Amino acid sequence: MIAEVPAGGIGPAFVPRPRPTVVGVELDGEAVLYSEDDGSLHLLDPVATAVWNVLDGEATLGQLAGELAEAFEAEPDVVERDVVELVRGLGARGLLAGVAPDPAGAQDADPAQPEEADRDGP
Repeated sequence: MIAEVPAGGIGPAFVPRPRPTVVGVELDGEAVLYSEDDGSLHLLDPVATAVWNVLDGEATLGQLAGELAEAFEAEPDVVERDVVELVRGLGARGLLAGVAPDPAGAQDADPAQPEEADRDGP
């Protein structure tokens, strides 16, 4: 078995890809992800959805951030920092292949992070 990296160890050189046990659907520009591993649902805002959609397991976060910065005419360093933090949150929630889930790290209340859906809600 290949060792998984901790979510906090994700940086610009990391090549992210979704876990094969995570399925998703996009509704009105926002993704809803379901983890078959633990039955959790995750809601991604439009920015997180745009990032999720480019996690192909081929490009590094630095490369992806550069492309996003160019597409949105944004500051590359700021985009890279934000993308790395977002992907760390995805990894902590167990949504990325090769990243060890971190339930404690996934609880951070950062609005840029995807949120776990309230499965007991209406």
